[in-house]
Amino acid sequence: MKVKFLFISLLFCLFNNSVSQIIVNNNNPFNNAISLVDSILLGGGVVSSNHTFQGDAIQIGYFNAVNTNLNMDSGIVMSTGDINSLDPNFNGVINLPVNNVSDPDLLTVANSVPGLIGQTFSVSGIFDAALLEFDFIPNSDSLVFNYIFGSNEYLTWVNSEYNDVFGFFISGPGISGPYSSPPGFPNGSINIATVPNSNPPLPITISSVNNVLNSNYYINNTNVFQTLLCNGFTQKFQAYASVQCGQTYHIRLALADGSDANLDSWVFLEAESFSSNNTIGLSSGIADSDTLLYEGCNSAYFNFERTDTVGDFTVHFDFNGTAIMGLDYDSIVDSLVIPSGQLVDTLFINPILDSISENTETVVLSVVYQDCSGQLDTSSATIYISDYTPLQITVLDSVNICDQIGEVALINSNLYGGLEPISINWSNGSNSDSIIVSPQNTELYSVSVYDNCDQEVHDSCMVWVQCPIENINIFTPNNDGINDFFIPINLDQYPNPSIMIYNRWGQLVYENENYQNNWDGSHYLSGEQLNEGLYYYFINPESEKFDYKDININYSGIIGQVQIIRD
Repeated sequence: MKVKFLFISLLFCLFNNSVSQIIVNNNNPFNNAISLVDSILLGGGVVSSNHTFQGDAIQIGYFNAVNTNLNMDSGIVMSTGDINSLDPNFNGVINLPVNNVSDPDLLTVANSVPGLIGQTFSVSGIFDAALLEFDFIPNSDSLVFNYIFGSNEYLTWVNSEYNDVFGFFISGPGISGPYSSPPGFPNGSINIATVPNSNPPLPITISSVNNVLNSNYYINNTNVFQTLLCNGFTQKFQAYASVQCGQTYHIRLALADGSDANLDSWVFLEAESFSSNNTIGLSSGIADSDTLLYEGCNSAYFNFERTDTVGDFTVHFDFNGTAIMGLDYDSIVDSLVIPSGQLVDTLFINPILDSISENTETVVLSVVYQDCSGQLDTSSATIYISDYTPLQITVLDSVNICDQIGEVALINSNLYGGLEPISINWSNGSNSDSIIVSPQNTELYSVSVYDNCDQEVHDSCMVWVQCPIENINIFTPNNDGINDFFIPINLDQYPNPSIMIYNRWGQLVYENENYQNNWDGSHYLSGEQLNEGLYYYFINPESEKFDYKDININYSGIIGQVQIIRD
């Protein structure tokens, strides 16, 4: 027996501020079938009537998913449970539906799937059904609308009896099908909720679209920042039906749990997508199956689909919205031609990165067409553009540590901007935001960072292993191979120190701006061996780590004295 779990967690995280979480609402008027259909679902070219909803009122309502990963901005949501369970921020009571609604056609659809996909499971019954029905009159010879199916049955119960099911059953003139239809529509109905291009038509369930079968249509919503509490959902599909202009049709949008009443499923119906727009169907989306559109990062598209392939077909359109063509997205012509023999053509939108902080912008494309009564009507689709903050990294140029006293270096990547998920690769193999290192010798650590916008940045930090220089007071340049050179302790850890040596009368006897521990007690000009005795040295190690005292206005470092002894 499965148990229905609802995980509502308080998430403490830093996340791109352009990502939002779904909002659902089934308060009045969003619990009324007439308002939901006429004010939200319908697009151009359709008139509806005789609206009904069967199910618990908690199973239907309005959703706003702008800037979520659902790839559908708003519309109607139908559920086998309480629609509020989708909202990660909902802190009220999640109720169970009180529901005795049934639909035998849904059971038939559910049990048609196993044989079509090479499986043998069987669905024993349907539960928590939600049915939205209405009549409509199209103004053209086609009907289209957009939808997404999601379920918490994913992926645990794929190819099992818990095969939650939905169907879009349409009936009317010119349609004859195996499923039931209401009085006045005597020839039955067909189900138009099927996997695109499947033959025979394959109904959409968790077993027919998942990470193995038809995986190009599936989005896994686990192990990500969840903008809605749903384990998985499909890409946005477009339902299509051939109809007769000006005739009355009936559609039943139905959803139910399979074999038990646990673990919810949902159908999302896109706002203003239920339309009959002469010979052109209009839809929008984001390229490469992305779920959000960002400036300078990815592309979106408008799809134009006609009902036949005879001859070239020219589509004229206008652009509106808050985004400005040429500034916020590339300039685009105001028409395109769908060539003879081709049903669909696509217009791509490429947002421009302007590095200006702005609210989400819109690109609204409108197609003007003539309906079957000779009247002009308009169909529109909208694309939303979010800001993209370029990926940046700021790593310290260098840091100094002393290994002799156990010091370590903390190197932070200091990332800013970019698009999640972000990948970090340090030269030492770490993938963390920061690394702690303690090399034995001076070493360069580099980092490469990549984001989901295919942007990459690089930086590096030199970790100098440098301990404080310690004075010495004697050296013996007598060529016996022992202590023949002036080498203050730890000076060898500094790459280019400068040094000056003076005799007791203040005369400069040696200087080197890139000392390499090679002074043998000779004069720097004449090369003659200096007399034994006391000499004074000034060393500037050229280090930013240690606070060496100022020697004069132009020089800081170490002051000391050393005795030259040759015998």
